[in-house]
Amino acid sequence: MTFSVSEYKKLIDAMITAQTNDEKGRSLEDLIQYLMEQIPGIDIGARDVRGDINESWRV
Repeated sequence: MTFSVSEYKKLIDAMITAQTNDEKGRSLEDLIQYLMEQIPGIDIGARDVRGDINESWRV
């Protein structure tokens, strides 16, 4: 994948204009995925995969 300034700006704008926490979280995940995929050898196979532990655990 080739880095696209316009795609990067679009993802940043989505983060800035997000209204809900879900939208903010999803837009941040989209941006991080895009940036990570710019690194040769990195491939994001799946997102939101649930295992035995999820984000709602408490200490």
